[in-house]
Amino acid sequence: MKRLLLRSREIEIDPIGRTLSRNGELTRPPRKVLDLILCLIRCREVVVTKEEIEREIWPGVRVSKASLRWLLKEVRRRLGDNGTEQRYIETTRGYGLRWIAEVLLIEADADPSDGLTSGPRAAASELAILTQDASAAEPEVDCGKLIRVAETQLLAGNFSEARDALRSAADVAERIASYEKPSIDEFCRQSPA
Repeated sequence: MKRLLLRSREIEIDPIGRTLSRNGELTRPPRKVLDLILCLIRCREVVVTKEEIEREIWPGVRVSKASLRWLLKEVRRRLGDNGTEQRYIETTRGYGLRWIAEVLLIEADADPSDGLTSGPRAAASELAILTQDASAAEPEVDCGKLIRVAETQLLAGNFSEARDALRSAADVAERIASYEKPSIDEFCRQSPA
């Protein structure tokens, strides 16, 4: 199964899974840290004022300058950036911040630990999960996985479950054929609240 990630220099961000990987080291940063990174990536064409950041990251809450400074310092630390080099985030003194590194939307293989377990009972439970995912707005289900579930069910003699898995695979394949990859901005907005 594939998933979409944001890549900028040596970091990869999974807004859906709320993870950040730098030089292959996967971390789950605090919510506000990832929220600020995604906010800056979404608005990368312009300088984002400190007031806009406050409204985006702490809606309806008045925060101190120290909180914003701490958050920016923590974001830079997680990115391996600093205020001197400014490889990712440019500071416009007295005004705001801007994401300056190139950002790409890439497809990556899903974690191998989500592979199929063996046996018809496990396959049946995976089929239930996969068919729930198949009704999602974007195609997130690997057709190959559904076909492997169908094969397992056929070998076990569970013909109706095998038929259901194959129908789900056909539905997913049809959706994938008509699917358009979202823009980076749209993808950042999909991040769970």
